[in-house]
Formats: sequence, C-alpha cells, structure tokens
Amino acid sequence: MVWTSVKPKGRIGRTMLLSTLLAGSFIAYTDAMAISVFGEEIFKRATYPMYALIQAINVADFITQLDATGVLYFCFMAFLKTYIYLFATVQSIQKLTYTQTNRRFIVPVCIIAFVLGFTMAPNVIVHFTVVEKIVPYSPIYLSLMIFVPMVLMAVSWMRRKQA
Repeated sequence: MVWTSVKPKGRIGRTMLLSTLLAGSFIAYTDAMAISVFGEEIFKRATYPMYALIQAINVADFITQLDATGVLYFCFMAFLKTYIYLFATVQSIQKLTYTQTNRRFIVPVCIIAFVLGFTMAPNVIVHFTVVEKIVPYSPIYLSLMIFVPMVLMAVSWMRRKQA
C-alpha cells in the first residue's frame, strides 16, 4: 500500500531491498550482542533481550542507566509500526471502495485498532502464547496474510493487462 503512493517508481525495489537488509542486519547484530553478553540460555528465556542488553551497559561507571533511552526507542518504534499498519489499512479500504478521500475511514479504523488492542490479550504472556501457537494456524490469519494479498495482486495484474 505504501508503494502505490510513491511517485518515482524506479527506485522502489532497490530501496525495499536496502531497508530490509539494513533492518535484518540490525536485528541480527543486536541478537548476536545479546547472546554474546548473556549466553544462549538467558537469551532464550529473556522476554525482551534488547532491553536486558541495554540494562547491562556500563561504560567506566559513567554511562549507565540507559533504560529510559531504550524504552523511548521501543515506544517510538511501536508507534511507527502501528502508524504504518493503520496507514496501509486506511489506504486499502480507500482503494477497495473507490473513494476520493480516506478521511472517513481514519476514525473507525483507529477505534477498531484501539478496542482490539485492549481486548485481544490481557498480558504479555498470553499475547506471546497466542502469537506463537494460535495465530500461525488460524484461518483468519492465513486468509488475511496470504490469500487476500494474492487475490489483490492478481486483480491488479489483470487490470494492468487490460489497460
């Protein structure tokens, strides 16, 4: 959904590949650092290994207590990820309904996301359990993440062929 809003279409593939490699490298680097600092067993048991790694930082007893900086970083990234998902949802609804503006969809989508955020899982442990054991095998998940995008891609491809 973001790609369709980009005006110079020539660099989309290169930018996507570069950003994917950069994000993957960052995740691999931070996980490797956490494993080298804590060891494999503690890394496996840690709920948030990056946060535990930030707590362990101590440079000459001067640079310590970086917890607040880490929490700000994590909150900003969660906000950014949520914003991108909501933007893509609103854009998708606009394109599927052939409306000129997306303003009428913003509030309902945000209300639905807000309610779902409060009602889906009462705590982090239940959330992780649902994500690891239930979601990958759910028919709703499979249809929303695999089949609907494939159908949309096929429809888009057929429209381009006809135009």
